[in-house]
Amino acid sequence: MEEKGLAEVVHLAKEDEEEAITELLRRFDPLIMSIHHHYFFHEMDQDDFAQEARIMMLRAVHKYDENHAVSFAGYYQRCLKNLAVECLRREHRQRLIPHELVVRGEKAELALLSASVDSCERQVLLHEEAEEYFHHLSRFERDVFLGVLDGATFEEMADHFDKSVTSIKGAHKRCKKKFKDYIGEG
Repeated sequence: MEEKGLAEVVHLAKEDEEEAITELLRRFDPLIMSIHHHYFFHEMDQDDFAQEARIMMLRAVHKYDENHAVSFAGYYQRCLKNLAVECLRREHRQRLIPHELVVRGEKAELALLSASVDSCERQVLLHEEAEEYFHHLSRFERDVFLGVLDGATFEEMADHFDKSVTSIKGAHKRCKKKFKDYIGEG
């Protein structure tokens, strides 16, 4: 694979040739490490970023259009920079989640902690309202709600759920309305 040019390796990787994908990952590993070192991540170590970048590589290979004037290397470098900025934004959003709202466990139980609640009675009421809110969400709305808490963008969720960004935004809007109805006024 070493003697093949980048364009040919990308073309083979587009056809899901495993050896070509491995070669691309090997060739771009220094760029991945360079981008990671250029940005300061609070909670994402080098291995985590490298894994995200490798996933981005697979997406980039399939989305890349050889007919455009930009090379794959330039395209992937831009994808990596966008990924780094998105990871930083995700970290920032996660720090902005209210301290009393935490999603934990595989069942994604909604738990309210007493950090900003002034009485046990209010904490119990908040917990009951949160459970009622969560049960009134549709499965799709629940997935979008958890995606937002996880720091995912609307575009990422649209790709993940194979829905339009408009559908994701609509579900998010319904989540906010239901949140006001069940918790916001309490």
